[in-house]
Amino acid sequence: MIVVDASVAVKWFIPEPGEEDAGKLLSGTQQLIAPALIRLEVTGALIRRFREGHLTEQRAREGAQTWETMLRNRILHLIPDAELYDDAVQLAFLARHTLADCLYLAAAKRLDTAVITADQPMHDRGIRAYSKIEFLGGTQMN
Repeated sequence: MIVVDASVAVKWFIPEPGEEDAGKLLSGTQQLIAPALIRLEVTGALIRRFREGHLTEQRAREGAQTWETMLRNRILHLIPDAELYDDAVQLAFLARHTLADCLYLAAAKRLDTAVITADQPMHDRGIRAYSKIEFLGGTQMN
């Protein structure tokens, strides 16, 4: 099992560096897990890319529909945010990072598994609080 954050999951819908490695996670054998927050974050990213002119409305809507179907089909196991909240608060202080991102760290820590991100600040700060954080291949660390 492995925890994926929204920066990875959004690559399943938007062509950008790292999309191939992100896609491999979907076809792999590991169970994919995330805090329930990921539902809003991925849909929000699709809408933001539409607003910014990087995606057509049709493509953004199709991505959002596909994402909801994937969640209904349990392609990704979601952990309720409330179950992770207390640990995430502690990790946010340790990492000096956002509470939202620390929900992913809390999920990984709870399950004693890795979390994969394509977000460099998440990686760089998160590693202060949880050592099993990996940067998605195919993306550039600055």
